[in-house]
Amino acid sequence: FEEMSYQTSALTAEVPSAGVRLNMIPKDGSNIFRGSLFYTQTPSSFQSDNLTPALVALGLKAPNRVQKILDLNFGLGGPVKKDRLWFYSSVRFWGVDQTVTDSFYNRDPTRRKFDPDVTKPTIDDNIIKSGVMRLTYQVSRQHKLAAYADGLIKYRGHECATNVFPTEEACGIRSPKRYYMAQVKYTGTLSSSMLVEAGWSENDETYSTNEV
Repeated sequence: FEEMSYQTSALTAEVPSAGVRLNMIPKDGSNIFRGSLFYTQTPSSFQSDNLTPALVALGLKAPNRVQKILDLNFGLGGPVKKDRLWFYSSVRFWGVDQTVTDSFYNRDPTRRKFDPDVTKPTIDDNIIKSGVMRLTYQVSRQHKLAAYADGLIKYRGHECATNVFPTEEACGIRSPKRYYMAQVKYTGTLSSSMLVEAGWSENDETYSTNEV
């Protein structure tokens, strides 16, 4: 996004409910091709150990720990037709893998009984892939059209309950069926004192939760 602004109070009448309002202004592209690349990774060795003797005495065996945090983002924008039609596209791959507090894999291959392997904690593994495309068409000096589409694939291999210490088999799998956002917007400057905006948008987040 080109700009993101937060508003925490004194919201305008067009906002139907109270709370924090986030206004995100997307990138449009320009007459010059420009790209960006962002990469960051955090290994497990960057996290300190907070398992104290007092927690061990209370029965805690393995607190949750970060295994890996990864974020790779590439963006590219430019002209399709100079001074008339521009594009901006971005792809992103990111995820956070972390262990689940006092949750372990079962050493019993038949799974008829639970024999926890305390050396192998359950890892809540997450993988997210996203692709974005935005087109901006300058119809004339006074009229502009913009179209935006964002598709996302999210896979969570071990979504465990937070109020208990579950076994690895008790965790669920979150896999999306449909995860996308689409938007079309028209902006028209009719005069020095009148601006018209009209648009349509749709957001669909349909996913399934299954057993491991």
